[in-house]
Amino acid sequence: MEKNVNEKVKDDFLEKDGVMGMDIGFKIIETDRKVLQDVFAIRVHVERKKNKNDLIQQDIEIIKDEIDGVPVDIIQANINPRLSIPRLRASELRTQRKADLNGGISVGGINKKGYGTLGAIVFDREEGKPMILSNFHVLGDLNDPIRKNSPVFQPAIANLKKPRSRSDPDSNYMVAALSRSGISQGLDCAVAEIKNRTASNHILGIGPVKGAIAPRLGLRVKKSGLVTDITLGIVDGIYWTGYVDPQAKIKKQLIKNAVHIISREGLDSKEEISYYGDSGSLWVTENNYAVALHFAGELYDNPVEFALAYPIHEVMKILGVSFS
Repeated sequence: MEKNVNEKVKDDFLEKDGVMGMDIGFKIIETDRKVLQDVFAIRVHVERKKNKNDLIQQDIEIIKDEIDGVPVDIIQANINPRLSIPRLRASELRTQRKADLNGGISVGGINKKGYGTLGAIVFDREEGKPMILSNFHVLGDLNDPIRKNSPVFQPAIANLKKPRSRSDPDSNYMVAALSRSGISQGLDCAVAEIKNRTASNHILGIGPVKGAIAPRLGLRVKKSGLVTDITLGIVDGIYWTGYVDPQAKIKKQLIKNAVHIISREGLDSKEEISYYGDSGSLWVTENNYAVALHFAGELYDNPVEFALAYPIHEVMKILGVSFS
């Protein structure tokens, strides 16, 4: 199936009420809890599936059997945060202060409530300086997206067991300075230049990152997240284009060409592969080649457990970094 089939129809579909995103991927049968890896579809991700009696004309226009001979699949995809979720906490191993920085541990910027995962250590392509890779909303301040050189802490301020005091200065925790981000290009990603620590290209529980490859349907991946630890997934959708929540749709904050990942255990899995604090973690292949940078996931009560991530080659190009 060609990407341009999805391109032809996504603008019209994304304008419709309740439609949050579109991609190309495996057909999902939610009622039978099946993922058909041999059936490819144009997939329309909606806030909520409706009963037939509740359908209006706009809904009927969405529910087509096929477009240009390609099957259409409607999938429920609630992505925006909600409080009705289980309480999961990061382990002490991931939230303690590290003398040697690596992927999979707590990191955060100047926002005292903000925290997330250090995805990996990368290197500036021009100067070779080691840098922290994560999401911008983890390392920076969404209210001031153009600010540079703001401090980055490890562990994140929110993950400290007690507030910092005069006898416990910022220099003990400030590990980097925000360098640049992909916000202006529509990607929630950023790098920070390491200042006060050593670093390695290992990811906790996974090992060293060997390089990068492009995502493809059926690719088996894993990540080391601050809260969910090691999670196993499979790329079931590519070219995901849409909005992370209704407010983003109102503001026209469109995300393009993301990667859609579901649990490798299938639709009946109770495993959370995306949770608060996992933001910024790196999805890699079974032999540790980087695939995508994690940035969002579904609501706890959504019928399909999934994660969204940016293709790593696009992230690296925008940020001007490499893995060696």
